[in-house]
Amino acid sequence: MSKPILWTHEAEIDIDEIYEYYFEKSPLAASRIINDIITSAESLVFSDQYQIEDYKTNCRRIIIRNYKVLYTYHDEFIYILRVFDTRQNPVNM
Repeated sequence: MSKPILWTHEAEIDIDEIYEYYFEKSPLAASRIINDIITSAESLVFSDQYQIEDYKTNCRRIIIRNYKVLYTYHDEFIYILRVFDTRQNPVNM
């Protein structure tokens, strides 16, 4: 049975920043990228569906395009913690 998915404030800010960055170049591309990220994250069926994150071993990750979505689970919820560009230094996360 799937768990409810909650987005942290930080993850929502990440999504907004990604959208704003691409919107300046192409509103359509911005919408598609954000849609891919949100759809993939919202399609989580169970909490340990994806790989354990190398740099934060208490998290799991989904890779969508050039973006990594970090999530964890606690009690009855899956929490989307952060969304960041995989081309940036992992220490910055």
